Amino acid sequence: MIEKDGLDAKIMRAGNLMSRYTDGEFQINFTTNNFMRTLRAYVELNAFPMSQMDDKEEFSPIDETARAILQLAGTDSKFTIFHVFNSHTVEMGNIIKAMADCGLKLDIVSDEEFERRLQEVLADESRNEFVSPLVNYRLGDDDLWLEVPVENKFTVKALYRLGFYWSITDTRYLENAISMLQSFGFFDKDF
Repeated sequence: MIEKDGLDAKIMRAGNLMSRYTDGEFQINFTTNNFMRTLRAYVELNAFPMSQMDDKEEFSPIDETARAILQLAGTDSKFTIFHVFNSHTVEMGNIIKAMADCGLKLDIVSDEEFERRLQEVLADESRNEFVSPLVNYRLGDDDLWLEVPVENKFTVKALYRLGFYWSITDTRYLENAISMLQSFGFFDKDF
């Protein structure tokens, strides 16, 4: 419709929407955020696999994402598709450390031990719902895993031209986000 019918519109593909950069306040639907539910699953297992410590994640603070979208909405109509997500990534090891610094210390274990703990919790009907975010991303399913690369270099450069810069995902930000969720009891067993 945009190209064919001349609709003046833009497509904004958002990233991993996370808590505000300014104060760590999370969006109202934090309980359905898949990444946060995944972190909660690791807490339920009290484990994280060593093989994934260097996996990279991006956090797109919701306040910065909104500002970026507003900036991009005013660009020339010939630019229609933007990938609006933080260009700075953080390794899972840093996220796990921030969780530990907030009192959520996890055992760093082998893939085999992680799989054993996951299977144990999956077999327990009183606990298995808490680890459901991990089921689609289980270790050992590498033959079925297809990662679609996403690039936002064009969008980042457009934002630079507009004077917008993503904040670096640092320890303070991670700890603010985790602490805010803790204040709601999100990581508690009875949440």
